[in-house]
Amino acid sequence: MKTLHCLLVLFLFHAGAANATEPLRHEDEGIQADQFRSDTRGIFLHGTYVLDTYGKAVPIQIDFQWAGIRTFSDYKYLLTFDAAGGLTAGYGGNAYPTFYFFGGNLRGQGEFGLRLNPENDYSLYLGGTALLNTWAAARTGIGLNEYDTVNSLDGLAGFNGIGALRLNAGLSGVTLPSALSHRYLLITAFLEESARRPGSPASGPLFTSVGVRAQFDLVKSFNATLEASWGTTFGRLEPIFGVTNTATRFEVVASLRKMLGPVWISIDGQFHGTTNTATATSTPNVYVTATPIFISAGATFGVSL
Repeated sequence: MKTLHCLLVLFLFHAGAANATEPLRHEDEGIQADQFRSDTRGIFLHGTYVLDTYGKAVPIQIDFQWAGIRTFSDYKYLLTFDAAGGLTAGYGGNAYPTFYFFGGNLRGQGEFGLRLNPENDYSLYLGGTALLNTWAAARTGIGLNEYDTVNSLDGLAGFNGIGALRLNAGLSGVTLPSALSHRYLLITAFLEESARRPGSPASGPLFTSVGVRAQFDLVKSFNATLEASWGTTFGRLEPIFGVTNTATRFEVVASLRKMLGPVWISIDGQFHGTTNTATATSTPNVYVTATPIFISAGATFGVSL
C-alpha cells in the first residue's frame, strides 16, 4: 500500500512539472499557440489638416478598416495586410468663394515574405508588396468634365490613385507563443515601381523609388510605422518641345496608434514633394519646377468590431 502511495505521489509530481513547462496559450490576447496572429478590425473616423497646392483643406473620412499580421508554417512565412474603404468629405482650399468636396476612397496593402531563420525570434527577411490607393471626389461649383483642366485641383478632387509593387529585404522579429508579451517588428529597405495620378503616367514613365520602412506592433496595445522614400522617373524625351523631362519625388509617412480596449486612437503625419526638370536637347538650358510640399497631420478615432 505504501508502495502504491509513493508511486501515485511521484506520478502527480511528474505530471505537474510537465504541465509547468508547457508553453502558455494566449488566444485571448490575439495569439494562437502555434502561430503569431494580430488583428485590428473596425469602423474609424479620420480627420486631417492638409497644406498643398490648393492651400488648406480639411478632409474627413469614415471608413471600415481591417489590418492584420499572420505567420504560417512554424513562422517561416509572414503575411501583413491593411485594407480600408469608405466615404470622404470636407472643406477644400482657402480660396473665395469657399468650396466643399465629397466622394469615396479605397486602399489596400498586402505583403508576403519569407523568414530565412524561422526558428529564431529575429530573422533575415525577404518579401514582396502590392499597394493600391484610389479616391474619387467631386467639388461644389465644378463639373466632372472639368477635372482634367489646369485648375482641376489634382490630388483633392477628381479621380486619383497610386499603384505600386515593392521588393523588400531586412529584419523580421516575431515573439514565439511561449512569450508573455507578443511583439512584431519589421524593418526593411525596399525597391518600388509606382504609377501615380497626379504624377505618372500623365507625366511619363513610372516612378522608381528606394526607401526604408519600419513597423512595430504590441498585440492589442500599440502600433507604430515610419516610412521614407525617394524616387525618380529617370527621363522621357519630348521631341516636339526639344526637352527631356525628369521628375523626382520624396515622401515621409509616420503613424502611431494606441488600443484602449474596444476603441483605438491614432495620430499620423505625412509630407512629400515633387520636382520636375526639363533639359533642352539642343541648348544647355535647364528648366526646373517644383510643386509646393504637401504637409498633413491627422487624428483617428476607431471602434473595434
